[in-house]
Amino acid sequence: PTGTLTWATHCSHVRAQPYQVTFFAEDNWQNVHLFDIATMNIRVVAPPPQDPAATPAGAAMQLTWQASVCANATGYAIYRRNGLYGYEPGHCETGVPAYTGYSYIGGVTGPGATTYLDATANVPGNEYCYMVVALFPGGVESIASEEFCAVQDRRVPLMTHVSVGVTDATDGVDTVRWSNAYELDTIAWPGPYAFNLYRGTGLNNAGQLIWSSTAHPFLAHPDTAFIDTGLDTRGTPHVYRVELLGEGGSTSIGSSVTASSVFIGAAPDDEQLTITWALNTPWTNSLYEVYRWNGADWDLIGSSTTESYVDTGLVNGQEYCYRVRSTGAYGDPDVTAPLINFSQEVCGIPVDLTPPCVPVALLDNDCEAPLNTLTWTDPAQECGDTDTDRYHVWFSPGPDVPYTLVATIIGAGNTVFTHVDGSSAAGCYRVSAVDSLGNESARSPAVCGDNCPEYELPNVFTPNGDGANDRFVPFPYRGVKEIDLQVINRWGQVVFTTDDPAIEWEGTHQETGERLPDGVYYYVCHVVFARLAGDEVVVLKGYVHLIGGRDGNRLN
Repeated sequence: PTGTLTWATHCSHVRAQPYQVTFFAEDNWQNVHLFDIATMNIRVVAPPPQDPAATPAGAAMQLTWQASVCANATGYAIYRRNGLYGYEPGHCETGVPAYTGYSYIGGVTGPGATTYLDATANVPGNEYCYMVVALFPGGVESIASEEFCAVQDRRVPLMTHVSVGVTDATDGVDTVRWSNAYELDTIAWPGPYAFNLYRGTGLNNAGQLIWSSTAHPFLAHPDTAFIDTGLDTRGTPHVYRVELLGEGGSTSIGSSVTASSVFIGAAPDDEQLTITWALNTPWTNSLYEVYRWNGADWDLIGSSTTESYVDTGLVNGQEYCYRVRSTGAYGDPDVTAPLINFSQEVCGIPVDLTPPCVPVALLDNDCEAPLNTLTWTDPAQECGDTDTDRYHVWFSPGPDVPYTLVATIIGAGNTVFTHVDGSSAAGCYRVSAVDSLGNESARSPAVCGDNCPEYELPNVFTPNGDGANDRFVPFPYRGVKEIDLQVINRWGQVVFTTDDPAIEWEGTHQETGERLPDGVYYYVCHVVFARLAGDEVVVLKGYVHLIGGRDGNRLN
């Protein structure tokens, strides 16, 4: 059989959870009625906002769209990126996925709120693209609107180049260029026109006036470049902005957005240098090319679309020098492109800062001996590290006790260590590998052992000086941390005490040192066993026969 399910959905059905629809089928056999059940999920999503548009509004972007067809929408979320992505929503794909490169910039509340002013879209010549999403109770999002873009008006100059020409601590040189404000209303802002160029150290603030042009009767001013000399380009980047002046230089029309030079650094590691760079430009850089000095010229060794590059296969202790060339553009096709700028030069020396890989430890816990035998893998066999010089062995008597260094084992091939904590085999171990330069790996995962404690006392001893059974001592014991023993005579007097697990009582009174008479003596012994989970206290109560004391037969 076949059939059609029709469901007239509407805005009140929009929700995060799908609806479950169950189909029940039963046959019509006259004697036996067999049936089957199947369930499927149906998700109801809200349609996207329609007719979105972006319009430059001074140093901002005005956004508009049609109200959602769903009156139960609670508001709208706005997302932005530089340049068009070409997003097409997948089946039931709501919101704006992160993979598109769009970022949330703000929102408005209410189904009828259909405008938004993006005050941060203030870079002239830059193409800003947006998507709008309708919001519903419970954080539910509609399908995103279509992408809509606009290029910010060029009513102020555009910085196009900040390129380092000479790297030096005192005689460095930057080449600075800009493009004029070709969409300026020259009736509202009459000439003659002039420029002020401002500079700052770092990447953000350009507040020092370093140059002023002559006045020119037309907006197409010929002076749109400046060579800035006498700089410390080795130790710091520089940032610039240009101000457009009208009416012969007496009126400020507006300033460009700041733009900085590309500033790079070289971080050393084992047989490699990581080249990283920082910059602040109003245009978008799509490619960075890394050059290395060969002694006579600059070789292109690689490129990156991010702000780092790792140069590998180098010789430790040898100096290498680099510079980076950036390539970018504004979103406005009328602005000259590509925009190419060079960083300063930087040098670095690779050194081994990489520790060996983490050893893998195993523990043979012989609690009867007691003895712990710790073994671990050599990093050369584990991951190919061949510069391991020694190992650190770390020990903790319990899970909540800090680890302490208990041994340093010299030699990469020495991977065995035996240990006992006094007479206790309880504890945890970790191992770290150290190379010849002192780089230490992380510690291995803990391996732990425990005691199998034992402590028994005899019921007779004969302190008669014959060399056999002359002292009251426990049978061979293990795993004992400490004891508290009291021996009492038949009149309830304490005649002997000790905290030594070995006891070694010779049958004398602890105060007078005299031999005690033969007889039965009672004891109470609190025994503290050392266990991995913490001390375990056991109370032993009993008696012992003293034979051969003061009233007994003695050999001397």
